[in-house]
Amino acid sequence: MGLALIALQLLQNLSYSIAILHTNKPKNSVYGYLFLIYSISFSIYYLLVWTGRLVPAYDYAVSLSMAICVYYIGYQFIQLPPEQRQTIEKYEHSGLSVTMREQLIKRLDEHMQNNSPYLDGHLKLSDLAESLNLSAHHLSEAVNTMKQQNFNDYVNTWRIAKAKQLIKDCYLQNRNEKLLAIALESGFNNKTSFLNAFKKHEGISPSLYRERIGKAQNRENMIGFAE
Repeated sequence: MGLALIALQLLQNLSYSIAILHTNKPKNSVYGYLFLIYSISFSIYYLLVWTGRLVPAYDYAVSLSMAICVYYIGYQFIQLPPEQRQTIEKYEHSGLSVTMREQLIKRLDEHMQNNSPYLDGHLKLSDLAESLNLSAHHLSEAVNTMKQQNFNDYVNTWRIAKAKQLIKDCYLQNRNEKLLAIALESGFNNKTSFLNAFKKHEGISPSLYRERIGKAQNRENMIGFAE
């Protein structure tokens, strides 16, 4: 019975390592390989015990290897921004698995792409959850953990993308559209919230962005003329 439990522990550790690596995220791959090293060290320990070759030097080496992996992962967690650590801690005991969160985010992104609910300036989390037949709590959790954003920032990401496209279209069509009109057409309720959100997401004001679009287009036109 003892051997069976140990075998199950080894299998569980290796399964966790494979599951982490299977997410195909660069940051998670580091944790996956670290946990794989931890699992291999764990296996080597019991292999040495079974073969009767466990001596203090090997014991210390295996323990050191496992400890380095554990402490490094803990150190990486400490280095996360406070808001990310709080998000992880908040949903630590959630009933949603990572796979379920990824599926929810995929559905959400597709809904935003195909139906553009973000154009509604009064869009609420509960409205979006209802349209997807989800609970508001689960939807909020998926956005917070998988996008590392709160609901408003996530929605504004789509609105800013729409605004950027409108700015480009206006320039190409020689239309001098006011920023307020672009803001309202993108789903913002007023110019101030649009300016703040745009600068937060892009690092520059929409007017400066429009100016840069014009300069970039002029360079392309000059290159095309020269050719």
